[in-house]
Amino acid sequence: MKIIFFLMPLILSGFLIGGNWDALLAGAYTATGIGGSTGMITTPTAKTGWDNSDLGFAVGYHFITDNDYSHAPTITVSFMKQADIGFAFDAQGPKGDDFLFHAKWNFYSAGEAALAAGANIQAVRFNMHDAPEPFGQAYLAFTYLGDFFGMPAQTSILFGKTLGRGYYNGDIDFSMSFDLNLFPDYLQNYLHWISDFANYSYTVDPNGTSHERRGAFNTGFRIVVLKGDERFKLNFDLLVTDFFDEGERSFVIGTMFGYAIL
Repeated sequence: MKIIFFLMPLILSGFLIGGNWDALLAGAYTATGIGGSTGMITTPTAKTGWDNSDLGFAVGYHFITDNDYSHAPTITVSFMKQADIGFAFDAQGPKGDDFLFHAKWNFYSAGEAALAAGANIQAVRFNMHDAPEPFGQAYLAFTYLGDFFGMPAQTSILFGKTLGRGYYNGDIDFSMSFDLNLFPDYLQNYLHWISDFANYSYTVDPNGTSHERRGAFNTGFRIVVLKGDERFKLNFDLLVTDFFDEGERSFVIGTMFGYAIL
């Protein structure tokens, strides 16, 4: 896993090159992840949900299952073409329910590149009898739109810091995510392969990822039902979290619906 962690940025940077930006932008798609923030699976990106609308929203839901289960409904509101705020509820049955509030500001966007600053506040119950404990995360995210073997791709890198009980001052959050629009000439932008590699998850008490401070590789497919529509979004996710670790691997199904109001 450590080898993959260090080689992935080098591999991707070698293949992500400039291309036909009109075609690449036509194949770009933004959706919310498990925690509700616009991004991949557990990783926020620098993109917002509606960068072509002054006001829009997205509602989502993910079901995570291994030996346990989790229901994660989310709602995210985007405004001024550059900001997201939202809420996620992570119902983990006997493990206790968690709450997550998130916000992100895309303060720089120029064609294929974007930068954003974000934060989330978590109220986590490690079992149903515990009182909620506060945690928080602040981060910077960089997203770049490129070309991978002729297919549109978005790559994002995130650096952040999680604060709360049990987190050391020297710990740094890092993730790299990848969204590949698979064979758009044949599949017509309907199918995306999305992956992220991160040493954190959507909360500090996730279902489907190791609780230890270590990297997890999450991957799967995002099926875009409503593509190229300026007002509506609809997609379905078929995912695996912590893919390489048998004891922590989980399966995820999810969906998101979005509407641009203004």
